[in-house]
This record gives sequence, C-alpha cells and structure tokens, in this order.
Amino acid sequence: MLIDRETRHTTRANIDKYQLGSSANVIRINKSLIEKEIIDEQPGGLIILDPVYSTCFRYYYFI
Repeated sequence: MLIDRETRHTTRANIDKYQLGSSANVIRINKSLIEKEIIDEQPGGLIILDPVYSTCFRYYYFI
C-alpha cells in the first residue's frame, strides 16, 4: 500500500485489495514500522524512509 502511495490506509477497499485483515491490524503495522524507523509519518501521509526498502519490497513481494 505504501509502495503504491495509497493515502487512505484503513478504508475497506484498500484493506481488501492488499489483504491486510482489519483496520486495527493496519494501524498496528503502521505503528510498528514507524517505531522501527522503516516508515515515517509526514503531513502528506506515510513515506518509506529508505528508497532501498521500496525497491526490495517491489522486487521480493510483487514480482
């Protein structure tokens, strides 16, 4: 969802599209990734801090 630059992470359509379970699960995942400094919360939404992570996610999970 972050790689596709979705802004509304807890909508039912996005949760179903990316098979994330529930909105509470999405919030928990986001919080965990922020604490691990993989993503950051900006005024425009969540961003991946390291561009290498983005490339790796695309390569390993979306081929």
